[in-house]
Amino acid sequence: MSWNFRIIKHIDNGTPWLAIHEVFYDKDDNPDSCTKNPVTVVGEDEKEVKWYLDKMSEALEEPIIDFQYFIDKEKEVTNEH
Repeated sequence: MSWNFRIIKHIDNGTPWLAIHEVFYDKDDNPDSCTKNPVTVVGEDEKEVKWYLDKMSEALEEPIIDFQYFIDKEKEVTNEH
């Protein structure tokens, strides 16, 4: 199973907001699940923090996914950071 960071659109009380989540893909490279909560940038050293930021910035080049998509699939997962 592959994964990457993606921007996910949430709606709370009618107000939309965006956050970065880990998204996991099925064997056909379709989004299959995501972390329930947005991810944070944490690393053991500066190099690891930079790696996370670089990977997260790649999400800006991908289409935004609506969180409701994962709720409808009943596929969201919990954060494991």
